[in-house]
Amino acid sequence: MVNQKHSTQEMKEFQGNVCISTNTIPESWQEF
Repeated sequence: MVNQKHSTQEMKEFQGNVCISTNTIPESWQEF
């Protein structure tokens, strides 16, 4: 990852959008 503080917030928003779109969370993202 690039900037941990910055990317964590974006990753959560992106993860939320993907969760809504696919109704699933990639296992690799559960670490974030």
